[in-house]
Amino acid sequence: NFLTSVLKKEYYINPKRSVSESLDSALHKVNMALSELAKHGNIEWLGKLNAAICVFEKNNAHFSIAGGAKIFLYRGGTLSDVSDGIASDSAEPHPLKTFVNVSSGRLEKDDRMLITSEDIFHILSPAQLRKNFERFENKKFVQFLKTALSNQLEMIASLVVETKEKEVVEVKIPEDKKNVIRTENFFSRKTYEKAVSAAAPEHLEKEPKKPERETEYTDKKTGHIYVQGEPGEVAGGGKAYIYWNIAKEKLAQNWYSFKIYLGGRASLLKRNVSKKIELAKIERNKRKQAAIEEELKKKEQKTLAEAEEKKKLEQQEKEREQLLIRQKKEEEERDKILKEHEEKTRLEKEREAQLLEKQREKEHSEEKRNNAISVRPQTLEKIRDIQQAKTEEEPRLSFREKLNLAIIEHQKNLANNKTAGSEKEKTTTKDSNFVSIFKDRDNAMRNEKKQIVAKNENKFFSRYLEKQKTFLREAKNKTENLPKIFERENRCTFDGKNADEITEENNVSIKPDFSKIKKLFESFSLKQKISASVAIAAIVIIPFFIASWLNKQPEETQTAEEPVQSAPIFGETPLASEKNMNLTPDERTIISRSGIVSALATGDSVVAVTKENVIVINGQEQKEHPLPEEAKNPVKATYMEDLALVFIITDKNNVVSFSPVSSRFAANTINIEGNPSSLFIGTYMTYLYVLDPANSEIYRYPRATGGFGEKTAWLKDKIMLSPVNDMIIDENIYCAIDEEVVKLFKGSRQDFQLEQSNTPIKFNRIYTSLNSQFFYALDFENSRLVKYDKASGSIIKQYFSEKIKNAISFSVNNQDTTAYVATSDSLISIAL
Repeated sequence: NFLTSVLKKEYYINPKRSVSESLDSALHKVNMALSELAKHGNIEWLGKLNAAICVFEKNNAHFSIAGGAKIFLYRGGTLSDVSDGIASDSAEPHPLKTFVNVSSGRLEKDDRMLITSEDIFHILSPAQLRKNFERFENKKFVQFLKTALSNQLEMIASLVVETKEKEVVEVKIPEDKKNVIRTENFFSRKTYEKAVSAAAPEHLEKEPKKPERETEYTDKKTGHIYVQGEPGEVAGGGKAYIYWNIAKEKLAQNWYSFKIYLGGRASLLKRNVSKKIELAKIERNKRKQAAIEEELKKKEQKTLAEAEEKKKLEQQEKEREQLLIRQKKEEEERDKILKEHEEKTRLEKEREAQLLEKQREKEHSEEKRNNAISVRPQTLEKIRDIQQAKTEEEPRLSFREKLNLAIIEHQKNLANNKTAGSEKEKTTTKDSNFVSIFKDRDNAMRNEKKQIVAKNENKFFSRYLEKQKTFLREAKNKTENLPKIFERENRCTFDGKNADEITEENNVSIKPDFSKIKKLFESFSLKQKISASVAIAAIVIIPFFIASWLNKQPEETQTAEEPVQSAPIFGETPLASEKNMNLTPDERTIISRSGIVSALATGDSVVAVTKENVIVINGQEQKEHPLPEEAKNPVKATYMEDLALVFIITDKNNVVSFSPVSSRFAANTINIEGNPSSLFIGTYMTYLYVLDPANSEIYRYPRATGGFGEKTAWLKDKIMLSPVNDMIIDENIYCAIDEEVVKLFKGSRQDFQLEQSNTPIKFNRIYTSLNSQFFYALDFENSRLVKYDKASGSIIKQYFSEKIKNAISFSVNNQDTTAYVATSDSLISIAL
């Protein structure tokens, strides 16, 4: 009614407009009215409006349709759909595009139009409509259409328009001159009297018409039209036959409707049953396929586990054999060194004994020589020859040669100690008690070698000093006894004694005469006295300084070498020989700020959470957002990629979300228990996972309105998760425990092995993501970042940086090209 009133009002508002202009204006007004309805929230009609607007003007027809409305034209035995393509073809319904196109045409005599909707096709096809147009004319077709639509459809609107020529009816009033009563005086009384009708003549009287036999019968209740035959066609005759035909037709119609109903129900039931059977079959096949895949997966896992176990056993056996061989070699080397040391000690002792014996013999010969009464020149020559022969028997080395030998021996001992130390570092054994025993033995041997070297050096210099003192004493004795010997040379006789006996007697009676030395020293000039004093002082004092300096030299050498071993040259660090090691990566400082808590890579930007604000870094642009009161003192932070939100946990177990896109903070309701500093958090899809090391449990919190719902225990297996260094999540959960990474899937532990390097890797921090093919780890102790292949666990690359020692957290961008490492006072980037 509303649209009709709007349409009529706009169409008839200006009678001077043409029909097409009025119709276009009326359609535009209707579209505007529908748009106003949609603005007020009445949009239930959108896409469901089926309407036709027609205007008939003389022999012309103008019409527009919307939705599923149809207009058929029946002309000359042909039925045409004249509304095809007029409705709006927009994919999405729009109020202003409800009535879009207008079609116009000229009507001819006996044209019939049917205005209806496409729902008519549920009971009548276009061919059946054409057939019934031919069969029924005028009101009979309308009655047929009304009967069919009212019985089969609950609601449908249809309109039938027929065109005919106007019939001009001429009305003639016959004049009967004989019966005309003329009134001569129009003012007389006869003028106002009723005329007496004359009786019709007999020849004009007609015979009474016989009632025609009804050939059609219409049921008033249902509206059905029943066509009766001609009188000659009725076999039985009478109304009984007519009622019998009506009853048969009704029975036939009811039976036909019942058959259609049963057929529809049967086909529907059949479709449902076949669909259920097909779904059950598909489900059965899925379960069977899943069982087969699960069985194959178990077999593969079992085979891999057996192969891995066998490989481990072989590796352990190989390492045990190598260890035994290495230990055997070390024992042989130690035994050899001990034997050499013992042999060297024995030879040294024998040599010392020989030297002492020779010294005694020499002193004894000197005493005999000094006690001799008379010695001939030939005897002196013999004595000199004997002494020279004895001294030649003892190979004497110069002071410089002995010093060089001592230094060379000391360097060899240090080299042996370094070699033993490097071999110990390379040797890895599981029997710690056995290794500790050999370490103690090595340390004892080193100390013993140092003591032997120091003792030998002290003995060497003590012997040197002793020989110098002996030389001075002999020189004094000779200078004192030479004049006496030459004075008594003519009186000396052997008396049957050999030279050794004579020297023994002389050595016994030698005594220094200080008075002669004093007289000799007084006879010197001042210059000679100073020279002699300096020479004697140098001979006596300098050897003491040399001996003390050499005694300190091994300690100084040892102390000078120790810092070199503890702080080696950069190129000689143990990490230099590691697999795929990059010692000078491209490292840049992004921000220098104290109080950094976490660094998170969020798409194309980086978010740094500090104690007082959140910093969003996008290229060279940095934006700071102060933390609200409920987010003060943050301790942990994580990023939820599905919602593009950063979740911050404070020291009071408050959870606040931050959107890097809208730069807004929002408080979230959640029930987290325990010390937040000891907890580890992560996200997957819209779930928040919290690892509690104190209870060795992982809790999952589902996303809910205004925060998160109640927690549920996620672990299915009992796993010791303490102490834990870090946790990261892709479709699995990874937990870093010292030198091991535990992989969990659906609450159960999975097999996950990462390649180890020569220097053991400690997993202090770990990182990966759902779309990344790599697994990353930070080793604080060795200041390195290790990049693994997630599928095979092999090392791809290693990066060395001194700042990694002080790292708090780290993250990697989605392209796996840059790692962001956060320390307590800076945020750095490392190019990967």
